[in-house]
Amino acid sequence: MPMKRFIAAGALGVALTFHLGVTSAQQLKGEYKLGVLEPLTGNLAVQGKLHLEGYEIMRDLINSRFGGVMGRKLVLVVGDAPDPTAAASEATRLATREGVKIITGTFSSILCGAASEAAARQNVIYWETSCVDPRFTRRGLKNVFRTEIDGIGFGWYNVEFIAKYLAPRLGKKPSELRIAYIAEDSSYGQGVTEAARERAKKEFGMQEVALEYYTFTTNDLTPVILKLKNANPDVLHHIARDQDAILFWRQAREQNFEVKAVVHAGATGYGNPGFGKALGNDANGPFALSEPGPGFLIDKLSPDGQKIEHAFREALKA
Repeated sequence: MPMKRFIAAGALGVALTFHLGVTSAQQLKGEYKLGVLEPLTGNLAVQGKLHLEGYEIMRDLINSRFGGVMGRKLVLVVGDAPDPTAAASEATRLATREGVKIITGTFSSILCGAASEAAARQNVIYWETSCVDPRFTRRGLKNVFRTEIDGIGFGWYNVEFIAKYLAPRLGKKPSELRIAYIAEDSSYGQGVTEAARERAKKEFGMQEVALEYYTFTTNDLTPVILKLKNANPDVLHHIARDQDAILFWRQAREQNFEVKAVVHAGATGYGNPGFGKALGNDANGPFALSEPGPGFLIDKLSPDGQKIEHAFREALKA
């Protein structure tokens, strides 16, 4: 299943579980409005639309099978947040004009800070689904929550994978690996990358041979690729958004840049189904750490949580 739909729906289920009448559907009276803030236009819209699709699936399930929210019909009040200014403005509108008590979104580390601060000023709950900026939960905002692992966790587990699984396959000790880092330059790319760099060097002694940051809206990554060719890494740690991953992969082939392994983190970039659709068989190769991981066990959820999870998975297959 597209991971972003899974994350958004999972977060919505968690946020509302304590309000759900999960025994059966019933005659719903009135409405319970939930604010949803996603980038539906602009450069981040691919992921924002996937998130919204997940919310809509979950909304329909809650209304048709789980008795709504406290006996009321769940209604999504949607705001478009293509940039931080719009994110703050729409969060304020959802709270003041629409009267929502909970806002969920925005998926992006570029947007989540501005959106959550605006929500906090209006004293409404802000529930973030997948912004990984390490600073997000360290600002002392008591009504701000996040269900996603942060960038430090992503970087930590990427290095775990490289050291314990890739290195043996490449016939090398972790300390013998030559590793290059490139990333888009938002707090997402930098947060994951800097965490990975620190662990790779301090714990495993990996040899860093290159570090490059770029703007994810770029239309040419050839200069970065040429630097990587000269660095000759064994492993490339690349944190990308969406189109930049496709661009890099195509231009790397044009420049005959080959590397033994490419490692990414998140449901964007190489972890986005759009990467495979755009490149077909040429997309084979990268490793992408995403969530929920293989350790996610449905039977460890509460009975209500299991019902919601199974229902969502069934809805995705429909």
